[in-house]
Amino acid sequence: MEYCVQKVFNNNVVLVDNGEEEIIFYGKGIGFGKKPGCVIVKDSKIEKVFTVDNKQFNQVISQTNSKLVGLCEDVIYMISKSIPEELDPKIHVSLIDHISFLVSRIEKGEEISNPFLMETEILFREEYRVAGEAIEILRKGLELPIPDDEIGFIALHIQSARNGGSKATAMKFAFVINSVTKYLEKEIGAAMPQKSLEYMRFVTHLRFAMERIVEGGDIATLMKDEIKQHYAASYKMGKGVAKIMKNIFATENVSDDEICAITVHIERIKMIIDEMEKKEKSKIYRAQ
Repeated sequence: MEYCVQKVFNNNVVLVDNGEEEIIFYGKGIGFGKKPGCVIVKDSKIEKVFTVDNKQFNQVISQTNSKLVGLCEDVIYMISKSIPEELDPKIHVSLIDHISFLVSRIEKGEEISNPFLMETEILFREEYRVAGEAIEILRKGLELPIPDDEIGFIALHIQSARNGGSKATAMKFAFVINSVTKYLEKEIGAAMPQKSLEYMRFVTHLRFAMERIVEGGDIATLMKDEIKQHYAASYKMGKGVAKIMKNIFATENVSDDEICAITVHIERIKMIIDEMEKKEKSKIYRAQ
């Protein structure tokens, strides 16, 4: 089948038309020497075929220079090779639009900060790793000082694209973790041991709890009465965590079983904090 070239973004990325729709071909050297109107026959040189939302994609590329679009498509190709799921076609619009705006902000000297960077890294570890590679491609291609904070934003785009979900929902997850962490630090009177395995397990549990809230699922927790009795203070905090999630997700779908499961994690985190404080006091005592 023959395809007519509509636009050449770089030597590896071209936009083609098959008579019914426009699609993106990615392949090493596939765009070299090509011009709009040239005919390409699909063969082994084409490493990846991307479908796009033609209307939105054409709108975004009309406002973005071809070099930047090509670089973004290089990034999307890398992501597609790193993630097992098929990417949502919307990423071709959302990521290009995001990077274009990012470049504009950097060139204006605006500060780029991400208040949920650590939460995003813990929640979406694989996406965060791939986003780090994406940032290196962008730094090299754009020759701009892109801050590490941007890794978190790219990770959310990847998370959304790999699940066909909403970037807004992923951001909501990060916001919940940030809010819960601050709440518990205030209640416990100590910083969360964010590098500890127990804290990471807690965040992982909260991620699945939030997915259950969104999807309407539930969890069964054994020995609820014993948990409430023996960990009364932590159970109270667990209800506080549930209240945060209820408010952010505008739902009452946080069961007592869920709260008890959260309570156990809070109790374990308190134990970690106590152990850390004892070790610190021991160091001070030995130093004297």
